[in-house]
Amino acid sequence: MNYKLEIAKNISKITNINADEIVNYIEIPPNSDMGDYAFPCFRLAKELKKAPVQIAQDIKDKYEIDDIIQKIDVVNGYLNFYTNKAKFVENIMKEVNEKGQQYGTS
Repeated sequence: MNYKLEIAKNISKITNINADEIVNYIEIPPNSDMGDYAFPCFRLAKELKKAPVQIAQDIKDKYEIDDIIQKIDVVNGYLNFYTNKAKFVENIMKEVNEKGQQYGTS
């Protein structure tokens, strides 16, 4: 599963900005305390005519938490996404199992 793409699709639904553009902005924070993924809202300020902190808060308020994303924080114009670790492990195990079957090693 491509978590960055899933986050980008959800942000795209909220902002009406192409998910392909958004996925390029999603980062891995330098510190795990800041989440698993981060989306800087600064690049959207001109297009949406709002301050980055306000954009981040608006997106957070409209973002539907699902089984992939456990929590979202707004910090200084960034959206920090925390993945559901149990679901992450489940997805990894599923992919490993599928790859094993594909190569005849399971």
